[in-house]
Amino acid sequence: MDTAAYRFDEGNLYEGDAPLSCAGRAGASGSSGASRVAPNPYGRDAWARPQGAGSRSARSAGSKTAQGASPQRRPSRGSARAFAASAAVPGVVRAMLGGLARTGRAARGRRIGRRRWHLRSVLSVAALSIFVLVAIFQMANLYVEGLGLTGPGIASPTADTAPAAAGADEADDPASTPRDEWRGGHLPFLYQTDPQYRDAPYAGTTVREAGCGPTSLAMVYIALTGKTDKDPAAMAAFSEAGGYVEGGLTAWRLMTDGAAELGLSSHEVPADAGRLAAELAEGHPVICSVRPGDFTDTGHFLVVAGVADNGELVIHDPNSPANSARTWDVQRVLAQCANLWAFERV
Repeated sequence: MDTAAYRFDEGNLYEGDAPLSCAGRAGASGSSGASRVAPNPYGRDAWARPQGAGSRSARSAGSKTAQGASPQRRPSRGSARAFAASAAVPGVVRAMLGGLARTGRAARGRRIGRRRWHLRSVLSVAALSIFVLVAIFQMANLYVEGLGLTGPGIASPTADTAPAAAGADEADDPASTPRDEWRGGHLPFLYQTDPQYRDAPYAGTTVREAGCGPTSLAMVYIALTGKTDKDPAAMAAFSEAGGYVEGGLTAWRLMTDGAAELGLSSHEVPADAGRLAAELAEGHPVICSVRPGDFTDTGHFLVVAGVADNGELVIHDPNSPANSARTWDVQRVLAQCANLWAFERV
């Protein structure tokens, strides 16, 4: 058999127009005259490869099929999304890193802001504390100074100084209450500028210049004891002898320790109208140390003798008969007082 007459298609051999199976080649089965294969129920052309199987249309169809099936030429939708996601990973990482960096910078900024805020708060509290302490110290100092608690032996800055401005225009010879009218229970008018006393030495100068403290205490002494041995000049000598003069001033201790030596008891009184009225009602004359104002340009002592019918104070000013001749508003006087002492006989 000429093998050139046979062609191979789909595993079958053809001789002419009759197909032969691979097993039905000539001489293979040993039988003759019988069909070697079952007839093709679909016709002869069904066994043959379609003509033009290798044509362009077939190749195109196969190519399209291959392209549709090949993930390398046309990836599936899921593969495309995966690829896009994998391509976007570096950008996401960069975005995440940038966000972390910004978050870190913001956190550092917040920490720095909190530190600055804490620092400013601490500085503000410290400044406020210093201000409050200074204010408290100044108020306490003023209070102590007003009470005369500047320490033992320390003269009050508003103690006994030059004559008050109110007496500057008055006559050189003011009339004090005559000695023969001095008696217990009555507060006399005594003036440091009286010719009887004004030239007596006191505190490095004279009674006229610096003797308002001894003159005020002399009035209180006479009213409470009824004695006449301590006129302004004699009281000035007593003050110097007892060490109650310091730096040319009368120390406030004359009104406490000095008064005790004379048989008098004294106690401080607050600058309160009610307390002052109560002391006067008990028969306790009050000596005031006053600041510059109505009675003095520097500092001065005077005596509050009582309350007038009009509710104002009766003043015995040792440097001014004019001030002593009128009554004074309580609050106006108290506003100028640095300290007050109420006296009584022991």
